[in-house]
This record gives sequence, structure tokens and C-alpha cells, in this order.
Amino acid sequence: MEMSHHRKEFNAAIKKAEADLHVLLAVLDTHEVLFLQGGATTHFAAMPLNLCASLSDPIDFVVSGTWSFKAFKEAKKFSAASVAWSGKDGKYTSLPPFDAIKQNPEARFLHIFDATENTN
Repeated sequence: MEMSHHRKEFNAAIKKAEADLHVLLAVLDTHEVLFLQGGATTHFAAMPLNLCASLSDPIDFVVSGTWSFKAFKEAKKFSAASVAWSGKDGKYTSLPPFDAIKQNPEARFLHIFDATENTN
């Protein structure tokens, strides 16, 4: 199914979805909900391109497996991405407690992707 983003029905649907996400995820009014097209790989570049002002802006990554490592490598092209925690030594079978993540207080965002539930 397809709907033009110029139609009033789409505008109403997207505004309701945004409002619902603010409530369901307790998103603060000071934060925006972003609806971005493309798959995961597109987002690996889109996030730093949209949220970083320069190549020197830091981003922190929790590298929990293949996908987060790919996101980290892509973000390095557009930012000063760094690994705040890596699960490589544990063969990517777990995530750290939040206080074990060595975050940069200046980081534009912290990227965490939990793929531990989707292992086959």
C-alpha cells in the first residue's frame, strides 16, 4: 500500500504516530521523533549526517555484534565515532550494564543495538 506524503490523510497519520510515540516511549517535549526512510544500513549514515554538525562531533557506540559494528564503521566517515563498549571478547552474547558504558559526555548520541535476542 502506498500513500503520498502530500495528502492530508498522511499528515494526520504521521502526526498521530508521532504523538503516540511521545506517549508510549515517554519522549520528552525537548526531543523530536524522527521518521526516516531506508533500511538499517541507510540509517548508519543518516544518523550522524543529521545529528552531527562536523566531522569532529563525537558519537558513542555499544558494539554488540555485526550490525552495530557496521553502524560504527559507517559513522566514522561522518563523525568522530568511538566505541564506548564492545562485546567482542564475549563473542557478542550480551550487553553491558548501563554504568559500564564509557560514554563521552560530549557525544551527540549513544548508539545501542541489541541483537542478542535475534541470534539463530
